[in-house]
Amino acid sequence: MGAYTAFLDVALAVASPGLGLIAGTTDLSTVFLASTLVVLCAAAIAVRLLYARSTVRSMPTSRSTTTTTSITALPATSLRNGRTSYSGPIG
Repeated sequence: MGAYTAFLDVALAVASPGLGLIAGTTDLSTVFLASTLVVLCAAAIAVRLLYARSTVRSMPTSRSTTTTTSITALPATSLRNGRTSYSGPIG
């Protein structure tokens, strides 16, 4: 959460003045064009990271020829209304 907050602060500190500079020297449509290009680049990076992450998971380890995935369920407690809530070390 701290990394998200830090990068959000950096993004706002860089993007707002940068877009203001673009708007001051050109017209408003250029600001939207620059924003679109930044978003498309961010989307390409996100897709690349997702692809790299799935590739790493599907690669066999040196100890076995198959990849196994284990899912551990979080402990849950029943509430009166039938819903469940997380009851791990934080809650």
